[in-house]
Amino acid sequence: MARVLPDWGTVDPTPVCIAGGPGEEAAPALASDAAGGALKWRTVPGEALDLGRIFNEDPDQMCYASVCVHSDRDREAFLRTDTNDHNRAWLNGRLVHDGVSGAASSRGFDDYADDIRVRLRKGWNRLLLQVCNRQTTWMMSAQLTDETGEPIRDLTFAESAAVEAR
Repeated sequence: MARVLPDWGTVDPTPVCIAGGPGEEAAPALASDAAGGALKWRTVPGEALDLGRIFNEDPDQMCYASVCVHSDRDREAFLRTDTNDHNRAWLNGRLVHDGVSGAASSRGFDDYADDIRVRLRKGWNRLLLQVCNRQTTWMMSAQLTDETGEPIRDLTFAESAAVEAR
Protein backbone atom coordinates (compact mmCIF):
# COMPACT_ATOMS: atom_id res chain seq x y z
CA MET A 1 0.00 0.00 0.00
CA ALA A 2 1.24 3.51 -0.80
CA ARG A 3 2.30 5.59 2.20
CA VAL A 4 -0.32 8.28 2.73
CA LEU A 5 -0.06 11.33 5.00
CA PRO A 6 -1.73 10.53 8.37
CA ASP A 7 -3.20 12.53 11.25
CA TRP A 8 -4.42 15.82 9.86
CA GLY A 9 -5.47 18.84 11.87
CA THR A 10 -8.82 20.13 10.57
CA VAL A 11 -11.21 23.01 11.21
CA ASP A 12 -14.98 22.86 10.81
CA PRO A 13 -16.28 23.62 7.31
CA THR A 14 -17.49 26.99 6.08
CA PRO A 15 -19.61 27.98 3.05
CA VAL A 16 -17.68 28.64 -0.14
CA CYS A 17 -18.27 29.44 -3.78
CA ILE A 18 -15.82 27.02 -5.39
CA ALA A 19 -16.23 28.52 -8.85
CA GLY A 20 -14.78 31.82 -7.62
CA GLY A 21 -11.85 33.88 -8.79
CA PRO A 22 -8.11 33.26 -8.53
CA GLY A 23 -6.75 31.53 -5.45
CA GLU A 24 -5.07 33.23 -2.55
CA GLU A 25 -1.31 33.34 -3.07
CA ALA A 26 -0.51 33.40 0.64
CA ALA A 27 -1.80 30.71 2.95
CA PRO A 28 -4.67 31.89 5.13
CA ALA A 29 -3.60 32.59 8.72
CA LEU A 30 -6.43 30.42 10.05
CA ALA A 31 -6.06 31.79 13.55
CA SER A 32 -9.56 33.20 13.89
CA ASP A 33 -12.97 32.85 12.33
CA ALA A 34 -14.94 35.58 10.57
CA ALA A 35 -16.33 36.79 13.91
CA GLY A 36 -12.82 37.10 15.39
CA GLY A 37 -13.09 34.01 17.59
CA ALA A 38 -10.27 31.49 17.76
CA LEU A 39 -10.60 28.61 15.31
CA LYS A 40 -10.74 25.22 16.94
CA TRP A 41 -8.40 22.75 15.27
CA ARG A 42 -8.88 19.07 15.91
CA THR A 43 -6.76 16.07 15.02
CA VAL A 44 -8.38 13.61 12.64
CA PRO A 45 -6.47 10.34 12.24
CA GLY A 46 -6.57 8.32 9.07
CA GLU A 47 -4.99 8.02 5.68
CA ALA A 48 -8.15 8.77 3.70
CA LEU A 49 -10.40 11.26 5.44
CA ASP A 50 -14.13 10.88 4.88
CA LEU A 51 -14.98 14.55 5.43
CA GLY A 52 -18.67 13.83 4.89
CA ARG A 53 -18.63 11.50 7.89
CA ILE A 54 -16.42 13.83 9.97
CA PHE A 55 -18.47 16.95 9.19
CA ASN A 56 -21.44 16.54 6.82
CA GLU A 57 -22.06 16.27 3.08
CA ASP A 58 -23.72 19.64 2.57
CA PRO A 59 -22.91 21.08 -0.86
CA ASP A 60 -20.79 24.17 -1.56
CA GLN A 61 -18.63 24.18 1.55
CA MET A 62 -14.94 23.82 2.28
CA CYS A 63 -12.59 22.99 5.11
CA TYR A 64 -8.88 23.21 5.80
CA ALA A 65 -6.61 20.32 6.75
CA SER A 66 -3.00 20.73 7.84
CA VAL A 67 -0.07 18.44 8.56
CA CYS A 68 3.65 19.07 9.20
CA VAL A 69 6.26 17.06 7.34
CA HIS A 70 9.85 16.72 8.56
CA SER A 71 12.59 16.13 6.00
CA ASP A 72 16.21 15.44 6.95
CA ARG A 73 17.39 17.48 3.95
CA ASP A 74 16.22 19.85 1.21
CA ARG A 75 14.65 17.79 -1.57
CA GLU A 76 12.33 17.78 -4.54
CA ALA A 77 9.11 15.82 -4.14
CA PHE A 78 5.67 15.41 -5.66
CA LEU A 79 2.55 16.14 -3.65
CA ARG A 80 -0.17 13.82 -4.90
CA THR A 81 -3.64 14.76 -3.72
CA ASP A 82 -6.87 12.87 -4.09
CA THR A 83 -9.91 14.93 -3.16
CA ASN A 84 -13.60 14.94 -3.88
CA ASP A 85 -14.12 17.58 -4.88
CA HIS A 86 -11.42 20.20 -5.65
CA ASN A 87 -8.50 21.51 -3.58
CA ARG A 88 -5.85 24.15 -3.09
CA ALA A 89 -2.49 23.43 -1.45
CA TRP A 90 0.04 25.62 0.29
CA LEU A 91 3.49 24.46 1.39
CA ASN A 92 5.28 26.63 3.93
CA GLY A 93 2.81 29.44 3.29
CA ARG A 94 3.22 29.45 -0.52
CA LEU A 95 0.42 28.43 -2.88
CA VAL A 96 1.66 25.40 -4.82
CA HIS A 97 -1.63 24.26 -6.37
CA ASP A 98 -4.99 25.85 -7.18
CA GLY A 99 -7.52 23.30 -8.38
CA VAL A 100 -10.45 25.34 -7.06
CA SER A 101 -10.47 28.54 -9.13
CA GLY A 102 -12.60 28.06 -12.20
CA ALA A 103 -13.74 24.57 -11.17
CA ALA A 104 -17.41 24.36 -12.10
CA SER A 105 -18.12 20.68 -11.53
CA SER A 106 -17.43 17.96 -9.02
CA ARG A 107 -14.90 15.19 -9.44
CA GLY A 108 -14.48 11.69 -8.09
CA PHE A 109 -12.20 10.32 -5.40
CA ASP A 110 -9.64 7.64 -6.24
CA ASP A 111 -7.65 9.05 -9.11
CA TYR A 112 -4.84 11.11 -7.50
CA ALA A 113 -5.64 13.69 -10.16
CA ASP A 114 -3.23 16.29 -8.76
CA ASP A 115 0.50 15.66 -9.02
CA ILE A 116 2.33 18.80 -7.89
CA ARG A 117 6.11 19.29 -7.87
CA VAL A 118 7.16 20.78 -4.51
CA ARG A 119 10.41 21.50 -2.69
CA LEU A 120 10.66 20.29 0.89
CA ARG A 121 13.17 22.17 2.99
CA LYS A 122 15.32 20.58 5.69
CA GLY A 123 13.33 20.51 8.94
CA TRP A 124 9.58 20.98 9.38
CA ASN A 125 7.37 21.90 6.42
CA ARG A 126 3.71 22.89 6.88
CA LEU A 127 1.26 21.57 4.30
CA LEU A 128 -2.19 23.14 4.23
CA LEU A 129 -5.02 21.86 2.02
CA GLN A 130 -8.32 23.57 1.33
CA VAL A 131 -10.82 20.91 0.28
CA CYS A 132 -14.09 21.97 -1.33
CA ASN A 133 -17.27 19.93 -1.53
CA ARG A 134 -19.41 20.68 -4.55
CA GLN A 135 -21.98 17.97 -3.78
CA THR A 136 -22.50 14.78 -1.73
CA THR A 137 -19.37 12.62 -1.17
CA TRP A 138 -16.48 14.59 0.38
CA MET A 139 -13.07 12.95 0.90
CA MET A 140 -9.34 13.68 0.86
CA SER A 141 -6.00 11.93 0.90
CA ALA A 142 -2.45 13.01 0.06
CA GLN A 143 1.02 11.56 -0.28
CA LEU A 144 4.54 12.76 -1.00
CA THR A 145 6.44 10.80 -3.63
CA ASP A 146 9.75 10.91 -5.45
CA GLU A 147 10.05 11.51 -9.19
CA THR A 148 9.29 7.83 -9.93
CA GLY A 149 6.01 7.96 -7.99
CA GLU A 150 7.30 5.96 -5.02
CA PRO A 151 6.33 7.23 -1.56
CA ILE A 152 9.16 8.97 0.30
CA ARG A 153 9.63 6.73 3.32
CA ASP A 154 12.08 8.72 5.46
CA LEU A 155 9.73 11.61 6.21
CA THR A 156 8.17 12.20 9.64
CA PHE A 157 4.62 13.54 10.01
CA ALA A 158 2.97 15.44 12.85
CA GLU A 159 -0.23 17.40 13.30
CA SER A 160 0.58 21.12 13.04
CA ALA A 161 -0.30 22.06 16.62
CA ALA A 162 2.16 19.48 17.95
CA VAL A 163 5.00 21.00 15.90
CA GLU A 164 4.08 24.60 16.76
CA ALA A 165 4.15 23.70 20.49
CA ARG A 166 7.82 22.59 20.25
